[in-house]
Amino acid sequence: MWGVEPLHHLNKAAKYEILGRPLKQIIPYVQLWKKGELVQLLVFPENLRTEDFYLGDLGLAMRLEGPATQGRPPSLYVLLTRTTS
Repeated sequence: MWGVEPLHHLNKAAKYEILGRPLKQIIPYVQLWKKGELVQLLVFPENLRTEDFYLGDLGLAMRLEGPATQGRPPSLYVLLTRTTS
């Protein structure tokens, strides 16, 4: 993930003007522990990106009060590493 210039000094209207409004859709077909929404990908303009770069794995996200378990990479990653090694 790329770093982004700070936007905290802008009001909500200015942020929407720069980034656009997020498009959301309710997830009706899955039984979730909490209501969820599909949100369209946010594309930051290149002039807001910084030289910082961060690694993250949102596939390992879990409820805060849930038990801590050993994480594992997404199945697609495992499949790709097995076929390329």
